Amino acid sequence: ICRKIKATKCNVLLVQKSIIKESICSLALQILAEMQIMVIKDIERDDLEFIVNSLNCVPIADIESMKHENFAFADCVEERLYGQEKIIIFKGVKNVSCKTATVVIRSSNTLLLKEAERSFYDALCVIRSIIRRRYLVAGGGSSEIEISFNLRQFSKSITGVDCFCIIAFASSLEIIPYILSENAGLEPIQVISKLKK
Repeated sequence: ICRKIKATKCNVLLVQKSIIKESICSLALQILAEMQIMVIKDIERDDLEFIVNSLNCVPIADIESMKHENFAFADCVEERLYGQEKIIIFKGVKNVSCKTATVVIRSSNTLLLKEAERSFYDALCVIRSIIRRRYLVAGGGSSEIEISFNLRQFSKSITGVDCFCIIAFASSLEIIPYILSENAGLEPIQVISKLKK
């Protein structure tokens, strides 16, 4: 089997994790290492579809269907050690239909790691939403200041009690950027005066 693999000119072999027995024996690993074929074993079934789509290759069930057109091509495949985790990096993947990237998030404890994952996921969702629907509402209290400004302009055209109600509502909208800037450690009065300009 090892000679057949070598004959196909395959130099990196990805092996799925087996739940029944060892997916590849130690003797085969040794022979493949002597033939200078890198073996990445124990790939989870859940990760297999992502790897197939990322590398643009076809999963192979038996040695007879190992053909050149089913292979993926990359400039460099390397194994790096981050802490106690091994990470396989594929660089310069050829003929890719969809571009993918992997982001490694590390932290000193589990709580910070979960928070970083949530923040990263939220950021990706924001980007996805902007790409799908090209609308963007500015944050940081800028929309509230704009509404407040327009309400004050509108109140100049009205007389009576309604004018005072509109001015009071416009003033209440300015509380939001005031609190946001105060929580950020900025000088709230300066921030609001800059936003009003």
